[in-house]
Amino acid sequence: MSEEIRGAATVVPQTMILSLIINGVLGLAALVATLFCIGDVDTALTSSTGYPFMEIFQSATGSVGGAAFMSVILFIMQTFAAIGLVAATSRMFWAFARDRGLPGWRYLSRVNPTTSIPTVAVAVTVIITCLLGLLNLAGPIVFNDVISLTVSALLLSYLFVCGLLLWRRCTGFITHNVRNSQKISISDGDSAVQLYWGPWHVPGMLGIMINVIACAFLILIIFWSFWPQATPTTADSMNMSVLMLGATIIFAIVWYVAYAKKTYKGPIIELELEN
Repeated sequence: MSEEIRGAATVVPQTMILSLIINGVLGLAALVATLFCIGDVDTALTSSTGYPFMEIFQSATGSVGGAAFMSVILFIMQTFAAIGLVAATSRMFWAFARDRGLPGWRYLSRVNPTTSIPTVAVAVTVIITCLLGLLNLAGPIVFNDVISLTVSALLLSYLFVCGLLLWRRCTGFITHNVRNSQKISISDGDSAVQLYWGPWHVPGMLGIMINVIACAFLILIIFWSFWPQATPTTADSMNMSVLMLGATIIFAIVWYVAYAKKTYKGPIIELELEN
């Protein structure tokens, strides 16, 4: 969504850092408060409500009404977070369809002329999200597999970005040409385009070290996210996230080789011409 922001090269990273600081401080404060009020862990885990955090709220407030009020606050916060996630996901979904990288991209990339909203992409995103949420009805094992798949797929996307950035750093493909750093270069899809550092980056060896640490951390977490929670492992307790992710990757490869390579030529760059 950064392509819709003015001064994205500076505004987006500043916003990311500010969000990290604010959410980190608030999250740490909430964690410390929870640890002080948790009481007996076994009681919270075996709560009749089925949700340990509600038992912790009731134990801390000594009131069912107080616990219900605090739970409603969490529900409202999660609702707002879900709206933001759906907006971001549907925006990326539409952008990839616009770039002709998805099956049915002609239909998925449509934008409502009245509201200027990619209605189809938003609807498909919401439907898929709801269907995944219904998997929780199948039991905690299936739900944990979906959570594991979410973690591995999300971190895998981070690994691609960090890995490619590290490769470009080490090969000297990104230059410090300040004069051209604000220009947009367009290729014909077959030749590489020289990249230029923006105004917000960590230069030199420090930046390379950060990318190496990030890649190593991501590889470690992704590797263990595919493992079952306990041993011995049975067919019911097996972590199926590796199967779901592998099937998705295989489908994407087959789709690209069979059809998408004829239409997908990389991200489409949209320009506004000034009179």
